Amino acid sequence: MIFESSVTDCQQIESGWRESEQRLKNLIANIPGAIYRCGWDGDRRIELIGDAIAEITGYPASDFIQNQVRTFASIIHPADWERVKTIVGESVSARRPYVLEYRLLHADGSIRWVYEKGQAIFSKSGKVLFLEGIIFDISEETERRNQEYLQNELTLHESEERDYTLASISPVGIFRTDMEGNYLYANPKCCEISGFKLEKIIGKAWYETIHPLERERITKEWKQWVNLETLNPKFLQSFKTEYRFEHPDGKITWVLGQIVAEKDSRRKVIGYVGTLTEITEYKQIEAQLQQSEGKNRRVIEAMPALFVVFNRDGAILECNADQTGKLWQKGMFDLEKTLISGAVQNWEYRLPINGTVGQREGKIVVCREHSNLPGNEEVLGIIRDLSDRFANQQVKARVIYSLKQQAQIIEQIHDAVISTDMRGYVTSWNKGAERLYGYLASEALGKHVSLIYPKERQEFLQQQVIQPLLEKGTHEIEHPALNKAGEELYIHLKLSLLKDSQGRANGMIGYGMDITERKRTEEKLRASEARNRAFLEALPDLIFRISKDGIFLDFHADNTSKLLMPDGSFVGQSVWEILPPEVAQVTMGCIEQALQTGQIQVFEYWLPKNGIARDYEARIVKSGEDEVLTIVRDITDRKQAEAALKQNEASYKELAESISDVFFAMDKDFRYTYWNRASELLTGIAAKDAIGKSLYDLFPDVVGTKAERVYLETLKTQQSQSCVIEYQLENGNYFFEISAYPSSKGGLSVFVKNITDRKQAEEALRKSKQKLSLHVQQTPLAVIEGNNKGEIVEWNAAAEVIFGYSKSEIIGQSAFLLVPEYLTEQVSQIWQDLMAQKGGTRCTAENITKDGRIIICEWYNTPLIDGDGNFIGVASLAQDVTERVRTEQALRRQAEQERLVAVITQRIRQSLKLEEILNTAVGEVQQLLRCDRVLVYRVWPEGTGNVITEAVVQSWPAILGQAFSEEVFPQNCYEKYKSGQIRAVSDVKKEVSPCLTQMLQKFAVKSKLIAPLIHGDVLWGLVIAHQCSRVRQWEQFEINLLQPLVEQLAIAIQQASLFEQLEVANTELKRLACLDGLTGVANRRYFNEYFNREWQRLAREQAPLALILCDIDYFKQYNDTYGHVTGDLCLQQIAGAIEQAAKRPADLVARYGGEEFAIILPNTKAEGALAVADEIQNYVKALQIPHAKSQVSQYVTLSLGISVTVPTPKSAFEQLISTADQALYEAKFQGRDRAVLKTFR
Repeated sequence: MIFESSVTDCQQIESGWRESEQRLKNLIANIPGAIYRCGWDGDRRIELIGDAIAEITGYPASDFIQNQVRTFASIIHPADWERVKTIVGESVSARRPYVLEYRLLHADGSIRWVYEKGQAIFSKSGKVLFLEGIIFDISEETERRNQEYLQNELTLHESEERDYTLASISPVGIFRTDMEGNYLYANPKCCEISGFKLEKIIGKAWYETIHPLERERITKEWKQWVNLETLNPKFLQSFKTEYRFEHPDGKITWVLGQIVAEKDSRRKVIGYVGTLTEITEYKQIEAQLQQSEGKNRRVIEAMPALFVVFNRDGAILECNADQTGKLWQKGMFDLEKTLISGAVQNWEYRLPINGTVGQREGKIVVCREHSNLPGNEEVLGIIRDLSDRFANQQVKARVIYSLKQQAQIIEQIHDAVISTDMRGYVTSWNKGAERLYGYLASEALGKHVSLIYPKERQEFLQQQVIQPLLEKGTHEIEHPALNKAGEELYIHLKLSLLKDSQGRANGMIGYGMDITERKRTEEKLRASEARNRAFLEALPDLIFRISKDGIFLDFHADNTSKLLMPDGSFVGQSVWEILPPEVAQVTMGCIEQALQTGQIQVFEYWLPKNGIARDYEARIVKSGEDEVLTIVRDITDRKQAEAALKQNEASYKELAESISDVFFAMDKDFRYTYWNRASELLTGIAAKDAIGKSLYDLFPDVVGTKAERVYLETLKTQQSQSCVIEYQLENGNYFFEISAYPSSKGGLSVFVKNITDRKQAEEALRKSKQKLSLHVQQTPLAVIEGNNKGEIVEWNAAAEVIFGYSKSEIIGQSAFLLVPEYLTEQVSQIWQDLMAQKGGTRCTAENITKDGRIIICEWYNTPLIDGDGNFIGVASLAQDVTERVRTEQALRRQAEQERLVAVITQRIRQSLKLEEILNTAVGEVQQLLRCDRVLVYRVWPEGTGNVITEAVVQSWPAILGQAFSEEVFPQNCYEKYKSGQIRAVSDVKKEVSPCLTQMLQKFAVKSKLIAPLIHGDVLWGLVIAHQCSRVRQWEQFEINLLQPLVEQLAIAIQQASLFEQLEVANTELKRLACLDGLTGVANRRYFNEYFNREWQRLAREQAPLALILCDIDYFKQYNDTYGHVTGDLCLQQIAGAIEQAAKRPADLVARYGGEEFAIILPNTKAEGALAVADEIQNYVKALQIPHAKSQVSQYVTLSLGISVTVPTPKSAFEQLISTADQALYEAKFQGRDRAVLKTFR
């Protein structure tokens, strides 16, 4: 009967264990993702893993258990394995959870991305027992992110490819360098021009590749330009010069080089971009022309004959001798005959030279091919001594050959070479000009050079091309021109004056090179730079967020090139630590004012930067109850401009004071006695010629004029008189104001002021007022003018539309009629500043309309000052910006609240414990909505519910733990929320049931906002916000903000629930892993862990530790006799008896082997261990388990080996086990059924 009962108990224990194990497996199978437990070793040996791993990896879970088929590490992507080991290792060392994203090799050969979260489980001694966690498949999400990244990379690559394609086909050399001028990139054209291969110049300074003879000059100019660019960020000029390259084969290439700075978004120089335009052909032609002209000039000067160039009037334009005036004896008849016929004229005549009469030969030839053009007829005269005819013919042949050669060179030049006379009419037009402009020489010769200029550029031609050439003799310019087809070209033009032998200009010659393509490239670069500059200029100023105590909380800086503090190192510090004391004091004062009044505080200050004082403007505005926003702008340029303006005004005033009016004095007979310098300048009559003469001698037409009447009336009345007259001088009509004063000598003192400009200005002002009046009435801006009393005197149509008052209603009314009462003081201060003539103001303020609406207007106010400097009123422009401002406010508020939602969501997701998640959520939602109470109401499966967490303002009652009966919160209410819709109740008295209203009034609730928490398709609970202080109209944006928060909270609750289930499962797993499956006592593994832990602890405390090893006597014979099932029951009974004897919590009973048991007795000496051993034997004997094959008793007995010691740091617990084992051996040797004690030190 006893045997049957024991078997039944064993079966029940085994069944319970199996059910527990099955529940754990079911839990793991139903959790999304694969839960695992693995060892802390190199291959992460898997002890337990969920079946979901099969879907993630393609391999069944059994493959990984104890690494039976494969290790989990073997399917981690090789490129990720080291990172995984490192992150897990660091997390284990820091005793914190680890989070990973990495790739797995799927069984089908694909790559899967997984998200893993886990942590290490430690023993009490700090040893890592195992790792446990969960793995999710995130391949789809990762693929979507990768696609977005690849698309962005592809777009960037395509943009770069387009840029490099354009550069590679550009006819202009293009290169980029770093800050030191070292090549980073060069297009093919750049390499072709310089003669260097790309790999030879990359990393080399660009100026080191140019010709050695140019290198020193170019390097010096380059570094000077770089220093200027670095010191002045606003410096926009490019580095432009001509230089040459020497190719490895000795070839020389000339270029026009241009370099500009490449800047980042903060306008900081990050490198340089340059272009090379080849001008070798131009340089060669220029050298050939100079060589040819020099050669021809030297030949002609060396000729014994006289060479003379004449125009049709017979005037000599150029010659090669000093006898010109004496040599020419031929009449105009031969000259005219030559010009008309174009034939060569020859004659001989006798001419006396230096007292000797000799026979001379003369010849006239036409110099110009188109001699029929008026004003362009020129002839060449050659006079020589007949005696030297033969010798001179050789010289003449060389000269003519040289001239022809020069003409052929000019015709072969690819670029345009054009010459004109001094009036601008074309006299030569080479083939290059035909190609460039499209006009044949026959079409262009004799035409004015304006032929190739647009009509609107005619003034430019005169002022920017011809005039500088006449002043300097040479001129170089780049400018637009038109070809015959009307297409605009850009020309690089070099001009020189043509001069005769006496150095007088008689024509102009120009060399024009087509730079249209280069200009278009430069224009594209400038447009790109302009867009970049416009984007940078549009960025906001530096914005600080500062607490009421002056602590920097945050900052935003996109335009930091002008600002003092380029990084965020000052965040968390006080303004007293960052700013000078005087600036910090002003800042703190403005912060206090802004927080108290809510008004914008503006002040200016200066700070040193790089040794230079810079001015800043700070605007401080209240952004919360205890913090402000501070907007800082660099106003150094504006201050400098204001100072320069004041200086200029002072200079102009001094200049004006130094200019005297006309002043003269006359006696009673109107004879002049004094005549000042201004009188001389005005009339052109010197003082010596005027003094003593009468008024009528100098100005006989004065008779009967207003001036005469003023003079006569002044003499008669002896009182000053004045008048305004109009008088005609040689260069036009003038207006003068004449003021006559009686003198003490009976004469007159007369001041004459030229008021022509004033009269013209008055007329212009009259016309301007007419136009202004028209603009004022048609402008969409309100134009308002007030007098010095603040009364409105001008009111246009736009003002009527904006403010609602008609002009007849508002004229004469106070301007404060438009100002809300709460802004009266602020507007009064603005008015006082305007009266004090502190300059114009710009502000944005609220105004009130005729129908009582509040609108927001942007105002531009300017004080009106009369000629004496007195304040006479204010002129204002106003624009209704209500919609814009409110839209901006709404956008800022939405952005800020969305940021808060993201932060709150992050905080909610930081924990996996439900209580922490809920407490965080209600606190954050209360802060977000600024309400009095936020709670979570848990709906239980049976339909009841209660408040499980709450955040409430202290002045209102708490309702934590409050349960709502079904009468208050019936089941049908729950159904309304299962759709996930948020319900807003503005007034609970009007919108809820009476019983619920009564309950809510108990807790002072006036308005509420309810958001459901949905778990799957089940209503898990409700997030409820209460407003107790007032009835609140919930805004739609508040509902929109709460929706994502509740959704995230529901996800967090679900994760916490899963985590809680995982913890329960882990606890059960841990318990099962530490117990022997048959006897229910600790297993060998846990025995070793516990024994080692206690050994270390007692070694520190120097306390005794006892160990008892028990062995069932003749247990093999027992099994052979009664069977293994009975043997297992026997082991269970023996284990129970031993546990009865080991009574203290710290005592541990473990199954050590098949029929062996071990008992660890901390803080136990030998006497105590023997007493425990005695009790064990007594409890076993009391069981009276029959054992027919025992040689010591008819019942089952035990042999016990006891060992006791005090552990030391240098000893090992294995010694104690060995000693106890020896004692057990001795007990058996002595006859079994006894206990033997052995100690060691």
